[in-house]
Amino acid sequence: MNAQLILSRRGNKNVYSIKPNNTVYEAMKIMGTNNIGSLLVHDENEILVGFLSERDYSTKVVVFNKRAIETKVQEIMTPINDLTSVASDTSVENCLTLMAQKKVRHLVIINNNQATGIISIVDILNGIVSIKNETTNYFMSYIHSNPNN
Repeated sequence: MNAQLILSRRGNKNVYSIKPNNTVYEAMKIMGTNNIGSLLVHDENEILVGFLSERDYSTKVVVFNKRAIETKVQEIMTPINDLTSVASDTSVENCLTLMAQKKVRHLVIINNNQATGIISIVDILNGIVSIKNETTNYFMSYIHSNPNN
């Protein structure tokens, strides 16, 4: 199981982004409307320049009593140089290890120097549970359909 499989099994396959000069309020509105916890940050040329998560909001806006309507995304985003990313063929085990080491909840999937998706710890756990359930159901079906058992 790898990052791409997790991404493909996730319900919402859209990748949402925002510009660095947008306000944090606008970013939180996109996240809330789409029930997501993070956004890619692209500049005016659609080049990835950073990443914004709900954690960035809570630790850099709320804690310091900033106003989301006045604070720009670029002030609180994780810049591209600090971004935690993986290739689509990265194993789930390696994804989880990286998340634990970096203490992050999201990984950006990069293919051919392009961000193709974001997976969260919840996406990974849901994927693991789903695969385990499918495997269990397969073997239960096999056991019950085999007349020699």
